[in-house]
Amino acid sequence: MTTIETMHPLKATATDPGCAAWLEELDFNDPFTATREELDQLIQAAPSQRLADWARGIFDFREMLAIVTGKPF
Repeated sequence: MTTIETMHPLKATATDPGCAAWLEELDFNDPFTATREELDQLIQAAPSQRLADWARGIFDFREMLAIVTGKPF
């Protein structure tokens, strides 16, 4: 049984009109290619804690990847 809590954060909020502007910004700034500053702005502007946590997970992943590869993030 799929509930809002078990659904992917982006799918769970896709129909929430309060999230429309943030989701549009996400379309323009892919969190996997965005700069550190752009991704931090997405996290700060997230309309819910769940979306902020999701984006923060990507931030943390990219930070670890930078540490392991030695490439800047």
